[in-house]
Amino acid sequence: MLKKSMVLNYQVHRRMSDFVTQYNENYIPTTPLQKLLLSIGSATVSLLDPRRADMIATMGETTGTSALKYMRDKMINNPEGNEILQLQPQINTSTVDLGKLKHMPENTLGYAYFKFLDHNKVTPDSRGSVQFIDDIQLAYVMQRYREVHDLFHTVLGMPTNMLGNMLFSNLLNTS
Repeated sequence: MLKKSMVLNYQVHRRMSDFVTQYNENYIPTTPLQKLLLSIGSATVSLLDPRRADMIATMGETTGTSALKYMRDKMINNPEGNEILQLQPQINTSTVDLGKLKHMPENTLGYAYFKFLDHNKVTPDSRGSVQFIDDIQLAYVMQRYREVHDLFHTVLGMPTNMLGNMLFSNLLNTS
C-alpha cells in the first residue's frame, strides 16, 4: 500500500516537476575532447576570475562525474535521498515564496535564508542550469547541489568567498 501511494505521489509530482524539461532545453551534448577543452578553459578563467560562477559551474560539470556518482549513490542508499532522486523537487522562485520568507520570525531558517539571499543579491534562480552532464540523474544531483548551496551557506554561516565554498564542498564530500 505504501509503495502504491509513493508511486502515485511520484506520478503526480512528476507532472509538476519541470527538471526533465529544463534539462532537455539546456543540455548540450559534448564529446570527451570537448569536455576536456571545456575543463581546461573553465579552470583557466575560474583561476583568473573566481567570480565567474558560469565557469566554475562548467568546470564542475565537466570534471565532477565521480563526485556526482558518489553523491548519487549516497542518496540512493538513504530513504529520504532516494525519494528526492525519484521526485526531483526543485528549489526556485516557483517553489519558494520569498515574500513569505521575508516576513517570517527572525529566528527561523526561512528568514535567515531570505536575509542571506537579499544580502548577497541572489535568488534561488541565480544558479545556472546544468548543460554538459550526459546522465540525467547525475544532472539532477548537480542541479540539486546548486539549489541547496545557499541553504548550506545560511545554515552553516559560511562566507561566500573561496575559502567558504571550499569548506562547503569538502563538508559535503566527507559526510
